[in-house]
Amino acid sequence: KLINALFHSSSGGMTENSQDVWQNEHYYLTSVKDFDRDNPKFFWKKNYSYEKLQELFPSIGGVKRIEILNITKTGRVKNAKIYGDYGSVEMSGTDIRKIMNLKSTLIRFKFIEDNKNKSQHDDSIQLPADKLNNEPLTYVVKSGDSIFDIAARHNVTVYEIVSLNGIKDSSLIHTNQRLLVPKNEENTVIPIKKILVVSGIGSGHAVGMSQWGAKYMASNGKKADDILKHFYKGIKIKPYSKYFL
Repeated sequence: KLINALFHSSSGGMTENSQDVWQNEHYYLTSVKDFDRDNPKFFWKKNYSYEKLQELFPSIGGVKRIEILNITKTGRVKNAKIYGDYGSVEMSGTDIRKIMNLKSTLIRFKFIEDNKNKSQHDDSIQLPADKLNNEPLTYVVKSGDSIFDIAARHNVTVYEIVSLNGIKDSSLIHTNQRLLVPKNEENTVIPIKKILVVSGIGSGHAVGMSQWGAKYMASNGKKADDILKHFYKGIKIKPYSKYFL
C-alpha cells in the first residue's frame, strides 16, 4: 500500500517516531538520524510577556511555572504541567506547540526578568552563568544519558549546556564526561512581571522526511531513492498503481 509520506522542515538532529507525536504507529515512520544542522531554523527562541501568557492560558491565570513531565527519546516534550495564578493543567507537547504557535516540541522553558529597556525581540540568550553570581552545577554523564535528558532533568535548554561547555555537536557526549549545567531557579516564586523564554530546535512535527536533511543528503551525492529509504524505513519504491490504494 501507499505510505503516509509525512515530512517536515527540520527535526533538530533526529526525526521522531509517529506514535510519540500522534496515536498511530507506523513501522516506516520511526526515528532516524537527520542531517539538518546547517539551516537557519535549527536554533530559535520566542519570548512571551506576562500579559500574553494570560491571554493564551486564561483558565489558569497565565503561566508562573512549567514542569516537564515526560520527554520522548529524542528530547521532545511529550507532556508538561503548567502552573498559573488560578491553578494548573497538564498538556501534551503537541497541544502546547499549537497554543503557543511554536515551531516544534523540542523545547525548554525559562523565565527571565522583564527589562522594559530591552527589546523582547533581541536574539541574544543570556546564560545564567553570565547574569547570576551562582556557579554552574557539575554533572557527570551516565551511561545512556543524552544531552536532551540532562537538560530536561535540570530544566535548562540544550543551547545553554552546549554554549556553556563549548560543545560543537550535541550528540557527542560520553559516559563519565563532566558537564557544566547552569542553575535554574524556576522552582522559586516567579514575580508577575517575568518573561517566559521558549528555546527550541528544529521546525515541524519531526515525523518522516526532513526537508533540510534531504537537501544535505542530495548535496552530498545521495540519490532520491536513498534519501526516501533513509527517512521511510522498510519501504519499496515502485511505479504507481491503483493496486496500492
